[in-house]
Parts: sequence; C-alpha cells; structure tokens
Amino acid sequence: METHDPSITLSGDEADPDHNINTVFYSFLPSQNKMSRRGSKASCDSLNAGLAVDDIIDRLVSTEYNEQDENIVPIFLTFFRRFMKPCELIDQLVERFKHDGFSSSPTAQQKRIYNILLLWLSHHWNDFYAPRARRLMVLFLDHISKHESYTPICDSLAPLVIREPPSTDPDSCWGLVDEEQPVFSNKKDSGYVSGTFHLLLQQTPPQSPREDSVPRLPRQRYVSHSESEGYRRAEFAGGMINIDASNTPYAPSTLTNASNWTSYISIMNNFRKQDQLNLKTIMGTSDNHIAKQLTWIESQLFSRIQPREFLRYIVSNQSSSNSSMILASIAHFNFISSWVATLIISQSRASKRANVFLKFISIAVELRNMNNYNSLMAVLAGMNNAAILRLKQTRQIAATKKIYKQFLSLERLMSTDKSFCAYRMALRASKGSGIPYLGIHTQDLVSLAEANKDFRSDGTVHWDKYRLMGETIMSIIKFKHPGYTIDPDLPLLLSIADCPILSEDELYKKSILVEPKANTNSNNRLKELWLRLK
Repeated sequence: METHDPSITLSGDEADPDHNINTVFYSFLPSQNKMSRRGSKASCDSLNAGLAVDDIIDRLVSTEYNEQDENIVPIFLTFFRRFMKPCELIDQLVERFKHDGFSSSPTAQQKRIYNILLLWLSHHWNDFYAPRARRLMVLFLDHISKHESYTPICDSLAPLVIREPPSTDPDSCWGLVDEEQPVFSNKKDSGYVSGTFHLLLQQTPPQSPREDSVPRLPRQRYVSHSESEGYRRAEFAGGMINIDASNTPYAPSTLTNASNWTSYISIMNNFRKQDQLNLKTIMGTSDNHIAKQLTWIESQLFSRIQPREFLRYIVSNQSSSNSSMILASIAHFNFISSWVATLIISQSRASKRANVFLKFISIAVELRNMNNYNSLMAVLAGMNNAAILRLKQTRQIAATKKIYKQFLSLERLMSTDKSFCAYRMALRASKGSGIPYLGIHTQDLVSLAEANKDFRSDGTVHWDKYRLMGETIMSIIKFKHPGYTIDPDLPLLLSIADCPILSEDELYKKSILVEPKANTNSNNRLKELWLRLK
C-alpha cells in the first residue's frame, strides 16, 4: 500500500488538471522570506523592462505571494516555448529542485516545482514529444526515488511520465522544439531508458489525463456538414459535436450565378418542405428550451478549447488544423447565423417573417440570461444579416411588439462601440456558467501579438506581452467551470442541424424576391409576385 506525505497530497481540485488551468498553486504553500539564490529580484520587478529567462523562472518557482504573478504558472506553461525549449525548462526546474537538497520533507519551493511539473505533464504532454525530454524526466524521478520522503512526488509524476509517448507535437508550428541527440537519433524511441527507476517496472502507463478530462459524446451521434454518398450530414461546431442525421438524400446548393433564376427556383422548391418542417419544430418549442439546446452545443465545443489553441490560431496559419477547436467555433458561429437568417427569409409573407424574427428575439433574451454570449452574438448576426436588414416591412411589424425593445437592448449590449465596452462589463459581472463571445477576445490576442515583439532590443523576453495575453486567455477559460447541466434533446438538435442553409447570395436573392426594390420594373414585379405566391 502506498504512503504519501500529507503535506503534498492533492486536494480534489488539484487532482483535476482541467480545473487547475486557472488555479494559483502558491495558495497552499507556506510563505518564506527567502532570497533567490540568484540574488535580488529587483531586476525582474519592473513591469516595463524585459526579463531574462532565469528571472522569469525565478518568479515562476517563487513561493512568495505576488498579485501580478497570480496566474504565472498556467500563463508561463502556455507561452514558454516562444523563448525556450522543453528540455531547457526541465533542466531549469530540476536544477532548482536539487538546489534545495533532500531533507526529511520537501521544501516549499520543491512542492511548487512539483505542482508545475504536474500541470505541465497533464496539459502539455506533446511538449515531451522528443525522447530526450522524457529521458530527462525519467532520470529526475530516478534520482528523487532514492529518497523516501520524496516518494509521494515520484509516485504522482511517474504515471504521467511513463505513459505512451505523444504521437504529434501540434505546437511545433509556433514554439521551439528539442533537437534529438545524435546518439539516439536512429532509435525508434529511447525516452524511457533508465538504469534504476523502479516505477518503470511496477506501473502500467495510464491513459492521458487530457483524454480523461475532456467530456466525450456517444459515438453514435457522429455527423458532419459534409455530404457523403448522396446523403446530407448535418454539422454542429464544425463537425466536433455530432448527432445521427436522417438518411434523406441531400442535393447541395448549385446556385452559382445570381441571375440564374431557373436554378434558384429549383433550389427554393427543394428546400421549401424541409424549411417548413424545421420552422414548425422551432416555432412549437419554448424559447428557453431552444436556448438551452443551443447552449448545450456551444458548451460542448467551448469545453474542448485549450489555452494553447488560441496561440496556435493567432501565431500559426489561421487555417491550420492545429487550431481546430477555434476553427470549429468559427464554423459553428457561422452556421447558427446562417440558420437564423435562412428561417426568417424563407417565409414569403411579411407577417410570418416578423413572427420568426420575434421568435429569435425571445431566444436571444434566453441566451443572454444563460450568459451564452457566443450564441447570442451568432443569433444577432443572423438577424442583422444584410439580406434581413433590408426587410423594412418585416422590421416595421416586429417593431410594434413590446419585445422589440429587448432586441434593441441586446444590440446595445453586443455593440462594437468602445471596443465592446458594454459586453465586457456584462461579462465581468457574470456569475456561474458562461460562454464568452470568442470573436472579440481572439481579436484582443491578435492585437497584443502583433503590437509587441517577443524580445526586447537587449535580448530579454518581453514578458509583459505574454502576461497580458495569458490574462486574456484566463479570463475566457475560467468560464469552463462550472459547466452547464443540460440534457441534449436529440430530435430538436437534429432538426436544427439538418436545416437547409442558404448561402449569402441565395439569402440576398430571396430577400429581393420577398421585398422587391422600389424601382423594380413591371415585368420583374410580376415575376417576383408569381414566385412569392408559389
């Protein structure tokens, strides 16, 4: 039976790596007025000055409370590969760990280094893609396993170190990578070579903590927007959130020429029956229930976004599969926006379009109450699509209803004025579960990345840049906990996912048909009237 030092036993929260991405690790460590072995920290207290790598590491492992470094551990682990390699970080941490010596119990700094390694191994296993990085960790654990009081640390880290090697390193597109030593370059994988590390023989590599911590959907719900073997497959979140689609044959849109009226009429006739079925489902379902289902989809995607995916997206090619969760979020946002616009524009009469418009106002209000700002913005974007915006008759009817004032209020909330000032204030005031509007926060990160260089002119690291970017990411990721408790309604979700979506050209063409321009000639008016009556 294993015995553990109570002083380093993990609490429930600390044992959950996903929860700990925001956790401050110094909170359980005793404060020590201990001067760094590298001297005074005055050199790294200036926020405007660049920092040497050694100074950053000193701040990282410091056990003294510093409000500015409250989230330094997750922020550092997210960005450090911009200025140092994984093996270099291992060397730095091991050096500081050994510097404190081995006594009857681990020192406060050793406990902190242990927690840094725990978080790093749990969330960024791909950093150990090079066998050399894994060898260094094995040698470190082999060394401390000889000291009985350090056995709990060794037992905790060993399963993370000896598991299956990472198959890829998605962060190699933006971060520094370890170069394998020539003596090992011809070996398949020598990451676990060690002389005496007893745990290698006693334990079986476990499943990756990342795989355990990420919620999984039942396999039978797999669907995508793509068309396979002539059947429509409906997509949520860029294909990341999936539900069984019907076996109804699907004919994709073929409107390639805006003037091709015959093709357009054929498309609209094919869509009309499915449109009416989907609309009947939506109009007959409560606003709160629809908002919950939209939030369920959004939360499934949001829960899978990891901090480094923002960095992969803004630093590497933004179409890279390495930022798939960000791209999935964008795809889902566009899908919801197009879905809203399609359902509104598909109604031939202004009164019916107004009813659908008002329905989405009510759904938007519920999304706001759930703090689901990303879906809220997607719905508003659909309602303000150029094809919908020009429908004066539709808006005039909707404007006579009381709930229209709430629509105007939501527009003010999500307005771009003063860099989304109203939304940012609302987000800061939000309590409990929530999903931020990722579009503006991603733009914040892009602006920070482009406006500041990685290094100062003297060669020091521009740490303030990474700190500000990290705080932006932390302000987003914190809403992953607590998550929503919503049961998916599969028939309703399938109805939404399987709704035929019109392209921008098709939407605008339909908009012109249902509410013609004032200067339309008599022949076109007759043609458009005939189309609306069909």
